[in-house]
Amino acid sequence: MPRTVTATALIAAPLDVVWRTMIDLPSYGAWNPFVVALEAPRGMAVGGALRLTAALPGRGRSVTTQRILSVEPPAHGEATLIYRLSGALSVLVSAQRSQALRATAEGCRYTSHETFGGLFARFIPLDAVRRGTETHAAALKAEAERRAR
Repeated sequence: MPRTVTATALIAAPLDVVWRTMIDLPSYGAWNPFVVALEAPRGMAVGGALRLTAALPGRGRSVTTQRILSVEPPAHGEATLIYRLSGALSVLVSAQRSQALRATAEGCRYTSHETFGGLFARFIPLDAVRRGTETHAAALKAEAERRAR
């Protein structure tokens, strides 16, 4: 049975500012206490790899390789970035994360949704992932609002 983590934030910044913050990979370490490093060696393109370093609350750092499934920049008031775990670990556990933006009258709504499945999914520390994902959403809000000022 899949296990999920969802976090949302209402961000008082234009969707395009939030999107640019989300894909400004070199700056992640400066503003994001959960995803402390994010690299796309060949750029942000479907099929490309993301090297993600996460600082799980109470659990230390983990480095994973993700495969980009979708990069939909802002259009018609929405934008999405979707990636999934790849590499040797993905044989035992599947993980897919969707980050979506939707324009609102006040700025935009950010939603992060991550689903875990597979044989070892029950060993994923969901509470730590949830706290980290909520921290990520709050940090994105703060950074995008700072950039919008």
